Amino acid sequence: QAVSLIVAMVTPAEQCHSLLKGQLRKSLRAVLDSADSAGGASSSNKSRIKSSKKSTQQLPRHYDVISSIASACPSVVVGSMMDITNVICSVLTTQSNANASSSSTRSSSPSSWVQLCISAVKCFACMVAPKRAPAIAVPLPGEVVQSIPSVLDYIGNHLNPLEPHAALLEAATKEERGEVRLACAEALLQVARKHEELMQHNVYMDLCLVLQDPICGVRRSFASELGDLVSFFQRQNPPMVTRACKYAAAFSLSGADPTMENRESASQHLERFLVQGDETLRAYAPRLSAQAKCVYAPEYVLVYAVHLLASHPDYPTEEDVRDHGEEECFDPFRKMLEFLLDRPWHHHQHPSNQRHQKSAVAAGDGAATEHDQCLKENILESILKVQDGDNDGDGDGKRRAVRILCAMAKEVLPKRPSNSAEVVHKVVPLPKTMFPKRSRDCDGVKDAKKKKTKECLLQPKNINLVDA
Repeated sequence: QAVSLIVAMVTPAEQCHSLLKGQLRKSLRAVLDSADSAGGASSSNKSRIKSSKKSTQQLPRHYDVISSIASACPSVVVGSMMDITNVICSVLTTQSNANASSSSTRSSSPSSWVQLCISAVKCFACMVAPKRAPAIAVPLPGEVVQSIPSVLDYIGNHLNPLEPHAALLEAATKEERGEVRLACAEALLQVARKHEELMQHNVYMDLCLVLQDPICGVRRSFASELGDLVSFFQRQNPPMVTRACKYAAAFSLSGADPTMENRESASQHLERFLVQGDETLRAYAPRLSAQAKCVYAPEYVLVYAVHLLASHPDYPTEEDVRDHGEEECFDPFRKMLEFLLDRPWHHHQHPSNQRHQKSAVAAGDGAATEHDQCLKENILESILKVQDGDNDGDGDGKRRAVRILCAMAKEVLPKRPSNSAEVVHKVVPLPKTMFPKRSRDCDGVKDAKKKKTKECLLQPKNINLVDA
């Protein structure tokens, strides 16, 4: 609040910057000194241990000050961003190895380290992607941009509830570890608003899996933040439809949530995504090609949901199926697909009256609902067509999982009326990084040219399909 008041009230700007720079120097000196003392702590130096313990308890405040200044006046912080980033990385990687018995580790309580980790990840998110756009935008230094994927990877390492990545987290309570996971997940979502293209797939997967965190409150809070991110992508001009679908697909994981309140919350976020997606499609439809309309339709979330579930770490192996049976192994995945697909997808006629809408869909009313059903079937058929090919290489397990999930999704889809028109299968464009085309022949240059020509034909006008 104090930083915001200084920015709003102190004039001229030079005086405002001078005040903020003075406070930044104090906080930056504190965090840099803590990094140096942690690196050089000695078990025989009791005074240093005492000083380290005291500074660790105060460090979260300094990170909060840096966060506030970075959000309100980034031009003050831009020159020190790389130093701050390096210190944050040292916090995230502290004692990540087995040698966690040093006195510097024992000098800090789990609670103080938890608060330090939370403040550090929030500080990084505020630096590279402030929630509120500053009055004067300042471009990030190139070296900071280059470091973002690595920092996101470090933050993502703390999302796994089964493997506390730092030694001090092992001594923390269950609730404290949950607070760290939630703070890391929220920081990743905040950075994704501006730098989603820099997030690696393994980090995205770990982020989505927070919806299946062992702590109910963490799942609920994360779902709310995730819903805000999806809505943010949909509100952009032009709308980032594929990114919205990519993150909305994560809500399918809530289908296996044992808490009804969490399932209902996730369902509301999905409904909001569908309504907003349908409004976007109607607004942009006149200027879109036929294939681009498929991508703008909210049903396109099915593309990302199939890929997400096929990459799930708990996807059953052949050994799991032999030991526990097919029905038991695949039941959670069937529930997740049902959660995504077993809902009204058409919002044209009654966007505000969902009860009326659900009854209309249940009665099979409206040709538009049938059209939406055809689009889902076309999406599944397009995925299966791309996954077809020779069975060799390391990706066979993933391809097999995709085919099984597509077949399962077809079973989950509501049956169309017997008097409905026959489905005309059309090719739906797919993200190439997720579903790479496999050729049946190996005819060298000829095959490469054929593949390139075909991919060009699949590109719709006025849209970039590879932002995933």
